Parts: sequence; C-alpha cells; structure tokens
Amino acid sequence: MPNQRARHVAAFLATLGLFAALARAQDAPPAAPTPSPRPSARPAPPPDVYHLRNGDRITGRTIARNKRSFAVQTPFGRLTLPRARVAKVVRADGSEEVLHPADAAGEARPAAAMPVPAPRPTAGTGRLAVAITGKTFWQAWDPRESGRDPTLRLELRLDEDAVVVYVDALPDPDQIPGALVNAFSFAEGLAVSPAPGVRVHPAEVRPGRILLKLDVRARARDARRLRIAYQLNAGTAGEPAWKDVVSSATEVTIDPDRPALVEVRQERGRMEFAGFPRRRMRHVETFLLSLTAASEPAAAP
Repeated sequence: MPNQRARHVAAFLATLGLFAALARAQDAPPAAPTPSPRPSARPAPPPDVYHLRNGDRITGRTIARNKRSFAVQTPFGRLTLPRARVAKVVRADGSEEVLHPADAAGEARPAAAMPVPAPRPTAGTGRLAVAITGKTFWQAWDPRESGRDPTLRLELRLDEDAVVVYVDALPDPDQIPGALVNAFSFAEGLAVSPAPGVRVHPAEVRPGRILLKLDVRARARDARRLRIAYQLNAGTAGEPAWKDVVSSATEVTIDPDRPALVEVRQERGRMEFAGFPRRRMRHVETFLLSLTAASEPAAAP
C-alpha cells in the first residue's frame, strides 16, 4: 500500500510539472521573425547627351520622343527639346543619332567670339534702334488644316517701304496640346532679309528686352514714318500671301549724327486659341503694339 501511494504522489507531481512548463511556454514572448533580405536597388539607366545646334549640351534620360521633339528628364526637371534645335544625340551605348550633320561635325564648337562693336554709320546713313518689350506675339492653327504654313514675319517699313523683314519659320511643339503653334522668337533660327542699302545688326536678346539696330539712308533731321507689322502667310509655303495681322506706326527723326530710338511695347490683349468644335485664333486684333519714339535723337545704343 505505501508503494502504491508513493506512485500516485509521483504521478501527481509529474502532472504539476507538465502544467508549469506549459504555462511558462505560453508566457514567453514569441521569437522575432528573421528579416528577409531586401532586394538591391536597380541602378538608374545611363543618360543620353543632346548636342544642340548652338553648341550647348544637355544630359538626361530620354523619356519620350516624336517627330517634332524629345522629352528629356534632367536633374533640374523635364525638358522638351524641339528636333529643329538638336544637332545630334549621343546614346548611353555610344551610338549617335545625327539630325543636322552640318552642326554635328565636331564634338564641341569653339566658343563664340566676342562681338566686335559696329562701326559708326558713314555719312548719309542714320542708325535706327528699335527696343521691344512686353508679351510675345504667337499664332496657333488646327493641325488638320492641310498645307498650313506656320511661318511668322515681323516687317519694319519707313514711309511704307520695307527696310527689313525678320522671319521665324520654326514652330514651337508642345506649347498647346493638339495645336500647331509658332511663338515669334529672336533667340535663334531667325532669318533676316534687309532691303538694298540697309545694314542690319544682329538682334541683341536680353531677358525682357529685344534690341534691333539697322543703318538706313538718311539726311540731317530726316523725319520718317516707321511702321511695324506682324504678318502671317494666308497662302502656302510654295505660294505665300503675306498679310498684316497686327501693326502700328509712329513718326521718327533719323539723323546721320545720332541714332533714333523707338520703344515698342507689346500687350497680348484677349488673343486666344479656342472654339468648338474646331479651335482657331480669336481676338487677334486685341494684341497691341505701342510705338513711342524718343523726342530727341538718342545716344548710341
């Protein structure tokens, strides 16, 4: 009998030990999960190098392209580069896409020489300086209009005789989605056609101000009527028909001894590209050209 009682006590104590072990296991904190290895970051694709026709370079990743422009992601943001201004593209793999061979002949262009001061007008000629400030003149067309020529012209006349015509034939893609746009620009790609006997100096482009200078035949204290007009082609590129869209005029005195300065202020007015179902330019006539001639001949600009 004592042995049987001892066996019962031992069994009871073993049961208590099992319960205690289970309780300790439930109270123990769960084991921390083993972190899975993080995938290594994929290196960014190497950039492309865009060589512009003016000698500049832009480095970035090409994210889109079409027949008119490239979209490039650069460290400073996204840029849209018109094809007309790109000489060549050097890809990350070393291959090249040449768009304008004449401008892509060398890896780098020599720096532009410092402009040489223009000589003073000779006897019998006078200097006319035209300073343009304000808003840019622009036009837009529906691309469904077949044969449309987006070229814009700026014509300067003295006594209704054209003395010089500035021609911007480069459209500006991506300015208005779904439209053919040309904003008149003096920055680059501008063609200049002076009349016989007229000397035209390169346009001086500064932020917010364009300065045009030309030498014309003049007599002492020669009073002339200066007329400035923006024109568009109502015909085709093969058979142009230029017409004034916006124009303004003022009296100016051109003297062989001192240049004449005319200030031109441009205001957009209510001009817009809108309409339904077909969009077109509206209120173009509200674009304002305000000409103001200096009351006295100006110092050499």
